[in-house]
Amino acid sequence: MICAICKKGELAPKESPFVVEVGKSLIIFKNVPSMVCEVCGEVYFDESVAEEILSKADTIAASDVEIEIRDYKNVA
Repeated sequence: MICAICKKGELAPKESPFVVEVGKSLIIFKNVPSMVCEVCGEVYFDESVAEEILSKADTIAASDVEIEIRDYKNVA
């Protein structure tokens, strides 16, 4: 698959951080499966993975945390 941003690089599977703000909470998920452009570094997440993370982020934010860091492998 070719990168939609640079139109030159191939996408390769990798693990990347996924950062999301929900209300006043900043939530970082580490080691999230992704596809990364080998030329420009643009990161792509599968829609189902992104939906799962956003759902978990809503739950985490509801506990009134300001900053939270989670390993995706332990919360998926």
